[in-house]
Amino acid sequence: MRKYLAISLLGFVFLTVLPSICSATEMEYYTYNGFDAVAGAFQKVALICGDNGYKALFFTIIAMGMLFGGISVMAKAATGAKTSPLAWAFPVGVGVVLYLALVVPRGTLHIYDPIKNRTQSIGGIPEGIVVAAGMLNKIE
Repeated sequence: MRKYLAISLLGFVFLTVLPSICSATEMEYYTYNGFDAVAGAFQKVALICGDNGYKALFFTIIAMGMLFGGISVMAKAATGAKTSPLAWAFPVGVGVVLYLALVVPRGTLHIYDPIKNRTQSIGGIPEGIVVAAGMLNKIE
C-alpha cells in the first residue's frame, strides 16, 4: 500500500513540476539565401494560428465531427450492421489529443541565413510545426 502511495505521490509531483520545466520548444531553422520567404511564411503561420477565429474553428469542427459520427452510427444501425454507439468517440478523441498536444502549445523558431548573415526569432508557432520544421532541417 505504501508503495502505491509513494508512486502516486511521485507521479503527482512530476506532473505538477513538468509544465514549468517543459514550457516551450525552441529550434533552429537554417535557410540558404531564402531568408525573406521562409521568415514570412513562418510569421504568417504564427498569425493564422494565433487568431481567436482559428481557435473557435476547432471547436466547431469537433462539434461537426460528433454530429457526423452520431449520424454514421445511426445509419449503420439502421442497416442492421453491428456497431457500437460510441464507435465515433475514438477518432474524435484522437483528434482532440493531437490538437491539444501539437497545436495549442506554442514554440519559437530561430531562423538563420548564413549567406545573408540574417537572424530572426519567430514566436507563437504551434509546437508541432516547430518540431517538424526543426527536425527536418536538421536531417537536411
